[in-house]
Amino acid sequence: MFLTECFGKRHLLVLMLFAGFSHLYTIRLTLSVAIVAMVNNTAIPHVNKSVSDVCEYSGDNSTEASQDGDFVWNEYEQGLILGSFYWGYVMTNMLGGRLAEIIGGKIVYGGGVFVTSALTLLIPVVANTKITSLLIVLRVVQGLGEGVTVPAFVTLMAKWIPPLERSKMGAFINAGTQFGTIVALPIAGLLCQSTFLGGWPSAFYVFGVAGVLWFFLWMYLSVTDTLPFKAASTPASHSTISISEKMYIQDTLGQTDTQKKQSIPWKHIFTSMPFWAIFVVHFAENWGFYALLMEMPTYMKNILHYNILQDSFISTLPYIVMWIFSIVAGMIADSLCSKGYLSTAATRRVFNSIGMYGPMICTILVGYAGCNKYMAIGLLCGALGLIGGTYSGFRNSHLDIAPNFAGTLMGITNTAATIPGFLAPQVTGYLINGNVGRKDVFCCLGNKNIEKCKA
Repeated sequence: MFLTECFGKRHLLVLMLFAGFSHLYTIRLTLSVAIVAMVNNTAIPHVNKSVSDVCEYSGDNSTEASQDGDFVWNEYEQGLILGSFYWGYVMTNMLGGRLAEIIGGKIVYGGGVFVTSALTLLIPVVANTKITSLLIVLRVVQGLGEGVTVPAFVTLMAKWIPPLERSKMGAFINAGTQFGTIVALPIAGLLCQSTFLGGWPSAFYVFGVAGVLWFFLWMYLSVTDTLPFKAASTPASHSTISISEKMYIQDTLGQTDTQKKQSIPWKHIFTSMPFWAIFVVHFAENWGFYALLMEMPTYMKNILHYNILQDSFISTLPYIVMWIFSIVAGMIADSLCSKGYLSTAATRRVFNSIGMYGPMICTILVGYAGCNKYMAIGLLCGALGLIGGTYSGFRNSHLDIAPNFAGTLMGITNTAATIPGFLAPQVTGYLINGNVGRKDVFCCLGNKNIEKCKA
């Protein structure tokens, strides 16, 4: 009985959602790491000619040992390939939210992970055709599959997680994205440097297979009800949940065994100021996160001169900080609410402010770190780490203001918040195209030999 109370069906659900998001982010990030090994930098004149003008190579962190790949993609084309995933992702968020509310979040979430994982296995094959447009199309279709997952997850939270557990459980699930990043960066780096299955293609094969295996485990452990592949998306429809856990969840959420589907109150949604506040902050947070997520491996190599293996390990540090901070912040947030120190709204505002203004300050300061590698990495840790505060902030607000339509609300805001996914890398690629390493673009303030930089 004690074990059932401490680890019930909702906890298993949370654990599997955590693992699902971990797989999704390993898949999403693999190309950001592999592209460093895939690109033939020496065939792109402006990449290496003046890169040493910014930060000097130093001993064992030199990129001289790095080998060039087979693909001649300049910075803009690389940004296009990385960002094309989000063209598809943006199209299915609202569909995923509504489908999850109608047919259940578990089957929609699981299906999204499966499609994305299966298509990952095809990336090396398509890339080796040397037809860039085909790779872009594949990335778009991948995005279509993954786009349903976040709204479906929010729908499951609304049906399964009591209000006073949402901050810590929501933070734990979302921390799966950081865990996936922590796993993906070093492992992808090792695989790309190895000769296993041809080097960089092995990263896509390993993570793609892992995602497919997760799907079958998901269907067996947390989805299967009385019939194979029948989704138990609510406590009421779960055949093996304990009576005590079922009553606890339903009582705290005000659920009944037979709840009718409700029509979406579109007018109330689009005239709600809290909804628009969530909308704006979701867009802003994702711009910063996606820009750092996709451009950090390239920044580590081209500016700080870490090779792909070192790059992969060092790039995990900010995500480790974010992972730890988001979980701790979630526990503190729920404690403040349950003890009555702060209202739910005040708690969301406090942690959301930490997660927005802290990263803003740190990101600005990175530009002044120059060639001081330790300062730059420390500030990047602060920039990404503090974003974890938003997991106890606006990311729970969809559930707070309209739990019955949380999937639809998340679908709407996440659709807009996906735009930075393809704009941020393209804007960055446009700004630095042909300028990587130029003195007039990157002022090497952290370099002791400042006169050399000014020359």
